[in-house]
Amino acid sequence: MKLKFLLQKNAWFIEHERAWYCIRDEAQMCLAASVMPLSVVDQSIVQSEPHLAGVASLVIEVSRSERGFLRKEYVEEETGVVRVILSEPDGAPISEQRMTLDARALFSIEWLTHPFDDGWLAPDASLALDYIQNLELGAFLPASPSSTGKMLTIRNETEGTTSEIWLERDKNNVVPLISGGRRGRVVLKLECEPEPVDEARDPRSLGFVLIDQSLQAA
Repeated sequence: MKLKFLLQKNAWFIEHERAWYCIRDEAQMCLAASVMPLSVVDQSIVQSEPHLAGVASLVIEVSRSERGFLRKEYVEEETGVVRVILSEPDGAPISEQRMTLDARALFSIEWLTHPFDDGWLAPDASLALDYIQNLELGAFLPASPSSTGKMLTIRNETEGTTSEIWLERDKNNVVPLISGGRRGRVVLKLECEPEPVDEARDPRSLGFVLIDQSLQAA
């Protein structure tokens, strides 16, 4: 889940599974900002209209728990949880999520270049990471009689660094994208040679198949 602010409409939304749910009052917007990464969206640069699926309602819950014995006394700790209820415009419930009021709950991976539905990525794909400590991708290339593999270049546009890894064909390749990351946003760009194009079968420009990802939050 991510919090979105749409500039032209001066409106706040929660994005969940590529659908947007509007937030109707300022108090609930502040709750969302306490547990979710925020993106400001300029509609003039959005390629297509977001899918407005319904309404988001947020409720805070506070519970008390005993941490343990300290100086012959039990210490109580307050834990805050924000309940996010997503519903249709007519109020019919769609989904409910519980999010802890903690910086570790802010982690997210946002593909700025979305993978295709069959898992293929474009040969020049970008993604943004929030509060990610470590991230590895699984990458696959189909076998080819004319190639044993190709080089993948990983550009960290936030830190200005570059690394390379060889992708072998007909094998599940492990691609380490980030290790020991910082607690803010990092933007990565993945670049490789496009696969040979067969216009009759598939005219897309393709890089590699994303098969899985393994992450650790900061």
